[in-house]
Amino acid sequence: MLTVSGLSKRFGKVQALAGIDFCLGEGVVGLLGPNGAGKTTLLRCIAGIVQADSGEIQAPLNLSYLPQSFRAYDFLTVFEMLHHFAAIRGVAPEKRKAAAEEAAEKVHLQDKLGTYCRHLSGGMMRRLGIAQAFLGAPELVLLDEPTVGLDPLEKEHFMQILASAEEEKQTILLSSHIVGDMEQMCRELLVMDQGKVVFQGEVQALAGAAEGFIYEIPQELVLKEPYLVIGNRYIDGEEYLRVFSRVDQPGTCIKPDLEDGFIALIHRKS
Repeated sequence: MLTVSGLSKRFGKVQALAGIDFCLGEGVVGLLGPNGAGKTTLLRCIAGIVQADSGEIQAPLNLSYLPQSFRAYDFLTVFEMLHHFAAIRGVAPEKRKAAAEEAAEKVHLQDKLGTYCRHLSGGMMRRLGIAQAFLGAPELVLLDEPTVGLDPLEKEHFMQILASAEEEKQTILLSSHIVGDMEQMCRELLVMDQGKVVFQGEVQALAGAAEGFIYEIPQELVLKEPYLVIGNRYIDGEEYLRVFSRVDQPGTCIKPDLEDGFIALIHRKS
């Protein structure tokens, strides 16, 4: 459904993408990485907004894109905006009204169809962006930080939209820097760092990247360099540090979770 081969992109002295390779089938795939990893540049290249310097992208023509900062025409209503997107997506004229109304209902904006876009709150604007991304059932949906601005209830509803889209055999690539979001939403992960894909696999496999490197250590013990303190907790009034380290540490080596695996990948040289 989506194949990316040798994709590279430079902005001045910054190498945003450095030879990206991956292949995705149907389903929801998370694109995870720290800020500046190249996630947005990759999505914009796939969407055709930015031209890569080299490499190849094989993607369906019927795709949609939700940018990190979605904007709508102030002078159009929610219905008019979605009707406009239906036309862009090639929905038949006689079906555009129904498609716009269905898209609005999908994100709980059916009571805002007559509202001008300039009057929408930030969360409503984000929901409008999600609605247009799924309008017309595109084969490939690209979502850049889709849950930003959503309240907990709407975030839960968004996960239901993803589950429905997966049943419809769509390929959805969504980016985030929040590991917890990915655990709930995705079946597979791509992890990017410094313009490269450093992991591709099932979500739960990510934790394995930190196997043997996570320690729980009483606060008073002396640690060996290098190490990274990633959390703490109290047991019977005593503080224990959660530490990532590739050298043996005092204390107990414990089972890693997804966040630990992510930290291990982006601190490969620590």
